[in-house]
Amino acid sequence: LSPTVRAAVLQPVAGTYLERTIDSRLAAWQEALPLIQDYPLTGSGLGSTAMVLASYVYLLHVPYLYHAHSLYLQVAVEQGLPGLIGWVGMSLSALGLGVLWLHEGTQQGRLCAAGALAAQIALLIYGATDAELYVGIFVPFLFLPAALLFACAPHGILPTMEEAPGSIAGGTESAGQQRVATHGRRRQQSMGALLPLLVLLVLLMGPGGESRWLANQSAIGQTRQELARYEWPLWPLQDALRRSDEIDTEHWVIQYEAILQRDPTNVTALRRLGQIALSQGDYAQADRLLSAAYRLAPQQRATRQLLGEVKALLGNPTEAAALWQNLDLSQGQPDLRLWWYEHADGAAAAQPFADFLKHRQSLH
Repeated sequence: LSPTVRAAVLQPVAGTYLERTIDSRLAAWQEALPLIQDYPLTGSGLGSTAMVLASYVYLLHVPYLYHAHSLYLQVAVEQGLPGLIGWVGMSLSALGLGVLWLHEGTQQGRLCAAGALAAQIALLIYGATDAELYVGIFVPFLFLPAALLFACAPHGILPTMEEAPGSIAGGTESAGQQRVATHGRRRQQSMGALLPLLVLLVLLMGPGGESRWLANQSAIGQTRQELARYEWPLWPLQDALRRSDEIDTEHWVIQYEAILQRDPTNVTALRRLGQIALSQGDYAQADRLLSAAYRLAPQQRATRQLLGEVKALLGNPTEAAALWQNLDLSQGQPDLRLWWYEHADGAAAAQPFADFLKHRQSLH
């Protein structure tokens, strides 16, 4: 969000606890978006959010946030946009079924429908600002209201393979009317089931679809390879793993370079390739790639931090300070990154970055 929009959102609650809460939520939501951009078609994988955020957004060696503080964003991060559309479609179908149940069920059935419907609505509202249920042992409860609505709806609301004449609304409808209603509901269900596939086709067939698919596959492959091997404190930072022979980092370099030949504006490839170059000590290459990524997506947190580090290492503290302005580094990233550069490239190479951090600290 731009500073103007953020200020407008926070102005009504300025000086209250809500201001800090809403501000932290806005930051978490914005920082989840690059992950959706990296894995739009498949997601990063179930249960991966904590280390994916740490490795590619917050640039930390251990988890910081375990979810995106939004159920919708959380599903999109781990299961991709098709997964999000599928989950939202399932939820809306359950809501529609609950409304039908309220109208067509028995008196006892209406009470059950009201309870399940209220639970589903509460879940959707809760999911707008948190995702705690999704990452804990209670994740099955996310699907309980919808499951009750689908499983317990009386016969005639959900179409079956064989519809008996007069089974809907106590036998008052003709067989022809039942067939029309049944076919209509089946058609709606089929359209709902096909919606995630349509989203997938739009993402693949639209402008940049091929490079988007290749970037998704490269990002998910790199993530799986790195995070399958990375273990702290065996590896002090993910950067150390990228410099080692434990993983085939060169393979992903080749993949991202091929993507950029097809689409020089692919932000995922630019940022990921720039991060790899910086991990391996190629500051000039990292500067070129991350500068291009920043021009295309200046709001992305990881790009700003990494490019600020590069500028400082190359002796451009003014540019580094501008990039880090209003950037949340309260998790200790500067000291962590300084330690890495001194450890990997030597104190002399890291000295400009150390001087930049000293000057920055003196101003605060």
